[in-house]
Amino acid sequence: MLKKISNLINVISSFRHEYHDGYSFSQYSEDKIIHTLVTLHNIKYKNFIDIGANHPVKYNNSFYQYRKGYFGINIEPNKRKYQLLTKVRPNDTNLNLAIGEMDSDEIFYHYQNDMYDTL
Repeated sequence: MLKKISNLINVISSFRHEYHDGYSFSQYSEDKIIHTLVTLHNIKYKNFIDIGANHPVKYNNSFYQYRKGYFGINIEPNKRKYQLLTKVRPNDTNLNLAIGEMDSDEIFYHYQNDMYDTL
């Protein structure tokens, strides 16, 4: 297991150094890392599930793939962000809900900076 983690860290490190062109939509280039791993492993499926999708473009981990022709499911509990997702990402399935281990009603906390919204 440690060897697999070490290999993954090496792949990510080399990617960030060799391939990072500053054109990432994710906060920490997660979208480019995902694209590199998909390419390295020759994965043909072009689907994703983005839980806590956030804004449809800014700090979004799946918009890079969306622009490359992937499609998927965006799950976003913030109603305003969900509405933006439906406008900007019409080829995806967009769901305005939270997802968790149990079926229950929870309080969704909204903050002025909605990057910190949480259950």
